[in-house]
Amino acid sequence: MNIFQLFFLIYSTHGLSVKVNRCYNCSETRDQTGTTLAGSNCFEPQPESLVSCSGLCLDEMSFDWAINGRQIIKLERFCAGSTWQEASCESGEAAGGKYKDCKKYCDGDACNNDLSVGMIGKSLPLESRSCLVCANDDDGKMESKSCQDAENIEAEKCPLYLSEGCFTAFSALSIDAFELVENNGAHTEEFHRGCSAFVLESDFESISREWYNGQFAKARREFCDETSCNDKFIDIYL
Repeated sequence: MNIFQLFFLIYSTHGLSVKVNRCYNCSETRDQTGTTLAGSNCFEPQPESLVSCSGLCLDEMSFDWAINGRQIIKLERFCAGSTWQEASCESGEAAGGKYKDCKKYCDGDACNNDLSVGMIGKSLPLESRSCLVCANDDDGKMESKSCQDAENIEAEKCPLYLSEGCFTAFSALSIDAFELVENNGAHTEEFHRGCSAFVLESDFESISREWYNGQFAKARREFCDETSCNDKFIDIYL
């Protein structure tokens, strides 16, 4: 065997040893009602979103509970490098809201195909619960009170990644802090109920603070951990 044959054999063997996975590659953002706000077909990934990858697969799920009361869930799936990392979550607070960012690696063909990234750190078996789920965001004074009136809302089974409990949230924004606080002069209002990715240790929070674009925000959010317990009316103006 001459040197050129040896080089070819080594090169061919090395090439055969490279493992190629397929990973789902997609992104989708939903709110607590399950409404898709951006992207598509990622919570239920489709075969056409599979791509070839030379490394690992990665799922990332981020949760945000903004001061306006809506809970937002963003799921991304893609190819990662070859360096394995343990599944983990980071959480904190910013701009009057709360966030939690989770990531999970896997090694295998099309292995990033489930929602287990949203269950990191949760005790097993996970409790199945139901909550009242709705959203009012009328970009102004809420003429529709359908979300505030719990009698008209049916309970829905919570996805396991939103299984911490149930929440209710009411917020108002104004360009004038005095008008909002003293005279109920809201420019926009939102009311939300749903299954929660977050726990409030004190069961409720009241917030009054400056927000984006010179607006002032006044909000209240409540949390409970029993089935369909988020049926109370809340009012930030009382």
